[in-house]
Amino acid sequence: MRPRRGVQLLLVVATFALAAIPAPAWASTPATVTAESFTVVQGGTAPLGDVAIEESAIGQLTVSDVVTVRFSDAANASTFHLMTQPAVSGTFGLAATVAVASSSGSLHDEAVITITTASSSGFPGVLTLTGLSAAFDGGGASGANIVHVSDAGSFIASSGSPVTVSDANAVGTSPVATFASKSTPGIDATGTTMLAGDLTITEPAKVFFQAGDVVSFTIRDSLGSRDTVGLASPPSASGGGMVVHVEGLNGSTVETNDTGFKVVVDTQDAPNGSASVIRVSNIQLNTVDAPAGPVSVVAQVTTGAASEYLYPSRARNALVGGGTSTSSLGLPVVASNTAAQPVGNLSISEIGGTLKPSTTFSIAIQEAGVTFSSAPLAEITSGDLTLVSKTATLDVTNTVATWTVATTSTEPTTIVIAPITYDVGAGPAAGDPVDVLASGGGGSSFTTETVTNAVIQPGSTTLFTGASTPDTPSTAGDIVYQEDAGARALTGGSIVLLGEGAGKLLAYRATWAQIPTVTVDNPGSGLVLGTPTINTTSISVITSTGTVTARAESALMIPVTTGSTTPAHVTISNVSYTVGGAIPPGALVTTGAVTSGANGTGASVAGNQFVDATNPLPPGWGIDPPPPPPPPPVYQPDLQVKLETGPTFLGDGVYGTTTGQTVSTPIGKGKAVTVVIEIQNDGDHADTFTLQGDGGRTGFVVKYFDADVGTTDITTPIETGAFVTASVDPGNVVFVRLWIKAKKTALSGTRGAWTITASSVADGTKSDLVKVKAKVG
Repeated sequence: MRPRRGVQLLLVVATFALAAIPAPAWASTPATVTAESFTVVQGGTAPLGDVAIEESAIGQLTVSDVVTVRFSDAANASTFHLMTQPAVSGTFGLAATVAVASSSGSLHDEAVITITTASSSGFPGVLTLTGLSAAFDGGGASGANIVHVSDAGSFIASSGSPVTVSDANAVGTSPVATFASKSTPGIDATGTTMLAGDLTITEPAKVFFQAGDVVSFTIRDSLGSRDTVGLASPPSASGGGMVVHVEGLNGSTVETNDTGFKVVVDTQDAPNGSASVIRVSNIQLNTVDAPAGPVSVVAQVTTGAASEYLYPSRARNALVGGGTSTSSLGLPVVASNTAAQPVGNLSISEIGGTLKPSTTFSIAIQEAGVTFSSAPLAEITSGDLTLVSKTATLDVTNTVATWTVATTSTEPTTIVIAPITYDVGAGPAAGDPVDVLASGGGGSSFTTETVTNAVIQPGSTTLFTGASTPDTPSTAGDIVYQEDAGARALTGGSIVLLGEGAGKLLAYRATWAQIPTVTVDNPGSGLVLGTPTINTTSISVITSTGTVTARAESALMIPVTTGSTTPAHVTISNVSYTVGGAIPPGALVTTGAVTSGANGTGASVAGNQFVDATNPLPPGWGIDPPPPPPPPPVYQPDLQVKLETGPTFLGDGVYGTTTGQTVSTPIGKGKAVTVVIEIQNDGDHADTFTLQGDGGRTGFVVKYFDADVGTTDITTPIETGAFVTASVDPGNVVFVRLWIKAKKTALSGTRGAWTITASSVADGTKSDLVKVKAKVG
């Protein structure tokens, strides 16, 4: 961050003071509690301000000391309820853990901090409690809330007489301006000029903000610190119908590594206008050594009416380290000594900006004896991330599949990896989960996770398998039910097949389009089945992993009239589904359960195993689009000009005009000057150029020569436009010289002007020109 010499000097003085003053002199001074106050709304959920506890002596808060922070409204009622576990951080060695507790019942109105390490690094420590997100009861008292702070050791205060501060200002029906972040991109720790999300403040009504109002913004890392995140450059601000500008917190300009800024309202909304939105954009951050987690911006009205509330007062607009979440879309059973078995697809949800260009991410099989049958495909189903290729690169063991990122995303992205098929050898043990490690290469900020997307066929378990995958969702393959000797269907029980996502919304589940045909292939087994039905209302189905609430038409129920005496073999044919639009292509769509009661009730007899029927991949899934056609060639001559004795050429990057690329010179009678003209190829292909230049003028003699030095006279071809340069590669240059002599008989003040034009031979519409002016002195 930006050096603070004044602070450094203070530290030197403080160190000297420590040597002179014995530590016990501070022991009687209690630790100090401070907080910042955020706006909260009755009946709403919002962040509360951070609470800081500053020791008065090194090691004052001792190991195992317990600090209790209780939150109440302005009337001391327990109406604030913590929604998530907050975070706690310390300085100079001070460290602690934090948990949510309740003053009574399950109010969640307390944060209990336990000191794990005392401060010991030359200065008293500061303990900061941040990440305080609370719900505020609709009937809670408005006004400044009360934060009660005490500790078991009474180094802060005793529980009977806690220190009180306020970290929220509760409002009821008062209008509030809405503060929000437009996005939360992933950014790198130790990065520079990392683009964060834009911020907006929306007025509840026009003229809510008035001329002269100032909104102050401060930036915090995930632990509430302002020491690890700073601005790389001044942000920009617009005000809709208002006129606004940006200032530094401590001056007129925002300086590099400042930890905040101000937005000043210069002109308020017009009387006949509408409410406005203040938008802060181009927020670029430097993260010196920021911890992983969200970057927050606090916004508060620091100059203006007391009723100008912002809600909430804190918004998250970046995530240090980025973030991904990997999940499996199925858990099928796969058999040993069998190749090309479909397994659960993987879905990777990425926070925008997490995966950086040229970085990689991989999935690696963790079960010995299991390999990829072929390279999986990765499809971007939402967001704007792009991959170099949708087809994975497999390592030599066929256990690691890797993809490379082409362009980073600017919005949340979902990557579905499908289809995935495994070859399973003889080694894996029955019932073993097949785990997959999802991870990212350096710089990708990928969150490493291990997920399970298959199970090795267990012993003594009834197994449902798919005879084939469906060609279309409406015509699926047959399903086979093969009993195991140790787990057979019971008389009065049921066999139930559940569509994918049976308990989810319609778009996320597969429902039965018709009642299929159910045939017991070996009647000698003794199994007798009743007439299958499809549920018309929600029902509860018992599975080996718990109860599933199956919504209408998502459960096929086959009653067991008489249980088998030997393992039965059942074929379920004429299977068809209606597949919800939100089920990813390639996802497994059916599960099976065997229960001891009718319609899926009773107890689970055999496992809830996935059927190997899949939602077909649409045409083009996983196929890389053809590369875009190459851009058309660019041809562009760039003439530049200078006097031979001049310091620099004029006209670099200026085309089609003599403005900015004209030189003027006096010439004495009988004297001469030389002008050098540079022809640069500003195109992207090699090119040749024709040159045409003016000839003699009254009182002057003119000659052109090839190259910046040399004596080859090219006057005639230049004047007639017949001179053509040699081939010039992109970015390279060639030269010609213009020699101008004033005649001895020329009158003083005689003027002459010469225009020289270069045209591309490859594209005659592209040209450039320079001009030379002379005056007889």
